[in-house]
Amino acid sequence: MLSNNTNIPPKKHISELSIIMAVYNAEKYVFEAISSLLSQTYMDFELIIIDDGSTDKSLDIVRSIIDSRLVVCRNSANKGVVFTRNRGLQMAQGKFIAMFDADDIASPNKFELQIAFLKNNPTYSLIGCSAKLIDSQGCTIGKGMKLNASHNAIPTIMFFRNYFINSAIVYDKEKVGNLRYTTGFDICEDYEFITRIMLTSRVGNMSEKLVSYRIHSESAMNNEKLNIAEYEIRFYEWLFILYGIKTDNTNIKTHISLKKNVPAETISEAKKIAKWLIFLLILNNKKHFFRKNYFRREILRFWIKTCWRLPESILTRLVIFFAHLKLLITNTVSVSADSDENH
Repeated sequence: MLSNNTNIPPKKHISELSIIMAVYNAEKYVFEAISSLLSQTYMDFELIIIDDGSTDKSLDIVRSIIDSRLVVCRNSANKGVVFTRNRGLQMAQGKFIAMFDADDIASPNKFELQIAFLKNNPTYSLIGCSAKLIDSQGCTIGKGMKLNASHNAIPTIMFFRNYFINSAIVYDKEKVGNLRYTTGFDICEDYEFITRIMLTSRVGNMSEKLVSYRIHSESAMNNEKLNIAEYEIRFYEWLFILYGIKTDNTNIKTHISLKKNVPAETISEAKKIAKWLIFLLILNNKKHFFRKNYFRREILRFWIKTCWRLPESILTRLVIFFAHLKLLITNTVSVSADSDENH
């Protein structure tokens, strides 16, 4: 594909934005993904594409596209997404950095709006956006993902789940520094990366749906399903250590079940969730990790959902709900030394 756009900056120009795309066996989608980037209304960028040892025609497709903004290279073997993105970060020259997956699609004005936002809101270091959901054929799935929580609420949300889409983020390298993805956090690598940025600066999402996020059987999440539990446990072990929270694998698995929206199947499981939520609420009241009103609201939301979905009678669900409600909305319980050690 030969670009006919005469407004593209000269090849030796140091672009303001570096977009990094890791490609692995994405022959079905990579042309459409790249085309959506080369058709942006914002054009001052370099697109760094690194093929991670694909065994299909991905690299041939990438190399068939002719555009002075493309920088194409290939790993000597399949090194994984963390290595590949870090290689792209090493090569990136722009003031702003964007990640983009090889199977997603960008709206034409995505980077124009996001770069303008970061320039007009200098307290922000990273901005994402809401997203449409599409299937393997590009057909819309549901209503998409509306990610419009305030920046004050985001740390609480990120404690339970990733609130950002990898293909949506753009960040200011001058504010973030030479941050790299961490080896060993595959599947959760972007969650860990954005969490570290969030802890030192303001992050947020634009309400506009500027990305079409593709869900399909060949996606990394589906191909790594055997290892995903291991990676999630590793991530939350790291997260709890980061916040100085002493816990065990049982509570980590309870936390992951909340993140994955897995319903409690028994009253015993519901009580286990309540115990964990109460512990977190009390600990936050003592340590002030998160803004109390946002954290309390999130804890209460989890408890309402837990009770509502119990396979019990309405009366039993109400009894369980109100039995723990007071502890969830007041601060009358103290955390014992034993709780600190065992929860």
